[in-house]
Amino acid sequence: MTENNEGRPGEEAAPTAKQFPDDFTSCLEAAFAYAARGWPVHPLQGKRALIQGWPRKASTDPQVIEGWWDQWPDANVGMVTGMKSGFVALDVDQPNLPEGLPATRLSRTGSGGFHMLYLHPGDSPLRNASGVWPGVDKLKADNGYIVAPPSVHPVTGRAYEWVGDDDLTELPAEIAEACRPQEYGDVSEPISSLTTSPYGRKALDAECEAVRVTEKGGRNDRLFRAAAAIGSLMAGGGDCYVHRGHHVSVASF
Repeated sequence: MTENNEGRPGEEAAPTAKQFPDDFTSCLEAAFAYAARGWPVHPLQGKRALIQGWPRKASTDPQVIEGWWDQWPDANVGMVTGMKSGFVALDVDQPNLPEGLPATRLSRTGSGGFHMLYLHPGDSPLRNASGVWPGVDKLKADNGYIVAPPSVHPVTGRAYEWVGDDDLTELPAEIAEACRPQEYGDVSEPISSLTTSPYGRKALDAECEAVRVTEKGGRNDRLFRAAAAIGSLMAGGGDCYVHRGHHVSVASF
């Protein structure tokens, strides 16, 4: 049985705060340090990204970073998650750490929860997802970001801070597997079991072919646009059907 800092039995001792990788006096200083570690950063207003296209534009270039903070000197610092940075984050909205997860680098959020940083598997993108582990609000992975220390929470006014001494460890395999993007089914199968109008069938075949040839990383967006196009056709009275063997599955990033 363990005791917490106040000596009450039955509770884990709360981790103590420690800045990482250094003691930061400003978000700009922290941004430089994260960038030097290879973690792309971008400026935030509270929790909101200040630059459009941040998944692509987040940077480790000191000159780019300095230019952002010249423009927004009071900005918080965001760190991109996913393959671009090499880590993912489990977002915990409660004051206690979830049970059963391996120790790793921790950040205490300004709302009193935690970000648990784990190494990205690196072999394929992982989707942002909820419900990946009991006590975890969401996984922030590819096309995600976290608010990083020493940013200040826009509501509570409390600073984010690094906690403990652990470095990043491997993401549990069951979480990684659950968050891999689902592959689409065979969209090359001819549509033959239902009668369609020539125009409707041609339109559907064209959209399916466009999805089929789209490279990984762009399929979700292309599938959404295909569905919107076919939906518009049907809403306008178009005659367009898909038989049950011709289906695609999509996992939103």
